[in-house]
Amino acid sequence: MPILELPEIKEYDLPEFRALTIKERLEIYARLTRSQRELIDAHRKYLIKSEFLKDSYLKASDWEFQDLKIDLNYPEKESNQTLLYCECGRRLKYQYIVKSKETGKVMGLGSQHFKDHLKIPQQVATEIVNRLNNVDLALDELLWLKRYGFEFPEELWEVYAFNLYQIQQANTEYEINFSLAHRLVDFKKANMPLYVTDFKAVQQEIEKMSQIGREEDKDSLTEEGFTRFKKSLPTNLKKETLFNQALIWSSQIQKRIETHSEVPVLPKRFFEELFLILKEENEVSRKRHLSYFSNKGMGKWIQKEVYDHLLEKVEEYGLNSSFLDEIHPFMRVGLSPFVETLESSKKLNDEKVKNSVKKITNLLSEFDKEIQREIVKNLSAFIE
Repeated sequence: MPILELPEIKEYDLPEFRALTIKERLEIYARLTRSQRELIDAHRKYLIKSEFLKDSYLKASDWEFQDLKIDLNYPEKESNQTLLYCECGRRLKYQYIVKSKETGKVMGLGSQHFKDHLKIPQQVATEIVNRLNNVDLALDELLWLKRYGFEFPEELWEVYAFNLYQIQQANTEYEINFSLAHRLVDFKKANMPLYVTDFKAVQQEIEKMSQIGREEDKDSLTEEGFTRFKKSLPTNLKKETLFNQALIWSSQIQKRIETHSEVPVLPKRFFEELFLILKEENEVSRKRHLSYFSNKGMGKWIQKEVYDHLLEKVEEYGLNSSFLDEIHPFMRVGLSPFVETLESSKKLNDEKVKNSVKKITNLLSEFDKEIQREIVKNLSAFIE
């Protein structure tokens, strides 16, 4: 079939960006949806934790960052929520929760009191505060984009998803930037605009993937298959095993691959036995037998996550071409002959049934209506 029609990726850039004032941040933040505010809060905590881990002095110290609490009503005195304070008693807008690795003691601190309470040099404390200010500047970019009406770039996602679909269908090796992919999924879920740097990084990923795709593989791409792939992609990207040929193997096999040149191969009987288990109609029995299979012999060579995904997809689609489209490329190659034979057999049986019905219909037409009803009645009683 012809290559799928893809949208054109629109221009994406920061219009006249500058750092926001505290008042502007709060105003834009207040207009966000609940899911967008949750994303911003979670992302802020992630960035702060990253900044703490970057500092070798703090990383080697007894203290580690645990959480960040924010008083959105600061500095108003009246508030429906619990007010936040530093260990010294000073009221805070941002309260950084740190924990002692040795004693388990937890403290809530303002950024200006790291030196006093964590016993770290002034230079280190100043560097940490500067980095925390940079976190706010980074988040300002997202709020600024929202101020100008930017949403999640769906056209970029469409093209990104298509290129992943093409690579998966072609069973082509490609090292996905999962850190970027996970952010892409999270921001899509909240309909939040991407960082400009992330937008450009996704464009670069698309360019690299499009260069890998081969012309001869495009015949296997269908509108229906891409729609299914795109629908499950946000969930599947959280399971990195499904997009990496090396990660499909157990930890023990992966270690061996690092030190040995030969590539592990699974024999036909492995896939034959796996297919027979997936073919079982009883869901409970299928799950139990697959669990047993995955814990013995060569079954242990494959990550459990892959088996769980096979179960999920066979329950959703049955054993057919849709099932093959959705599973890990390695599993698709091994299971395809068995699934295709099963589908051919079903089609043949369906054809036989249709022909039989046609013959019976033609025979019945030779009798009058009363005799036809009597024959059908007797046939129904016989079948029951």
